[in-house]
Amino acid sequence: MNELQRTLDEIILLYQLEPNTKDIFVEGISDKLILERFIEKNGLDDIKVLQVHEINFSSLYTQNPKIKSNNRAKLIELNTLLESNFSEKLIGISIIIDRDFDEVLNRLPLGRYLYVTDYNSLELYLFNPHTLDIFYKNIIRSFPINGAETIRLLTPILIDNFFVRLALKKDGHIPDDKFTPFNKTFLIDKSKLKVTFDPHKHIQKVLNNVRKTSELQDFIYHFNEAKEKASFGHKNIIRGHDFIALLYELINKVNNSIGLTIDTLERSMFQCIDYSKLKTEPLFSNLLKKYQV
Repeated sequence: MNELQRTLDEIILLYQLEPNTKDIFVEGISDKLILERFIEKNGLDDIKVLQVHEINFSSLYTQNPKIKSNNRAKLIELNTLLESNFSEKLIGISIIIDRDFDEVLNRLPLGRYLYVTDYNSLELYLFNPHTLDIFYKNIIRSFPINGAETIRLLTPILIDNFFVRLALKKDGHIPDDKFTPFNKTFLIDKSKLKVTFDPHKHIQKVLNNVRKTSELQDFIYHFNEAKEKASFGHKNIIRGHDFIALLYELINKVNNSIGLTIDTLERSMFQCIDYSKLKTEPLFSNLLKKYQV
């Protein structure tokens, strides 16, 4: 165990001794950075943001081994643990999880401490023309299209990526480590500024990895059916990591004169959010109401 990690027993003991503690739990480092900056920008006091890797969940692995490699599932289990240990609600505790596929599958989790992102994940708060324009102007300095044009270019590809993942993960068929990266399938034409992606071809590549090519038509059927039935806004059927990865590929192909890596791209993007606009989003508006004194 990492000595800096809190155990679940330590967390419960802390809240028993100090029930007014203000902690916000998030899935990863990007989530933590955006929440910490939001807290700072809005002058909120005495709030600590903790990501999953700062907590030791090993005491739950014997009973629930599937959560070991799933940060989101760990936080849902944390909510259950707190609910079972405290009859009265801990007013300063919030647990933020991504919507992920659960909205589309009609199984969004409920919990006393759970807050679900307004869109598919926290990265989708970056997916707007205003943030992209700030990024292009201040980080890239020169890019041939603006934020709105970028959104129009990437949206259909990212929606297809979402439903490819959904089809391949149906009933737990394909492990994540067998997924072919999307950049192995989509094509970027620098001269025409055009991105193309064949979702059926990508499904076939993944099935080749797991020797299930005989099931190709079944998976294509699941893909087409899910996409046709979807009735959600585009930011609810785009995964944040897919957005960052595709944006990086586009910039790297068209103009990466400053040598951005995908990590520095994502970190730079989070610095370009207009936090005055962010607090109008329901999740952040609710956090403001909860923590403002």
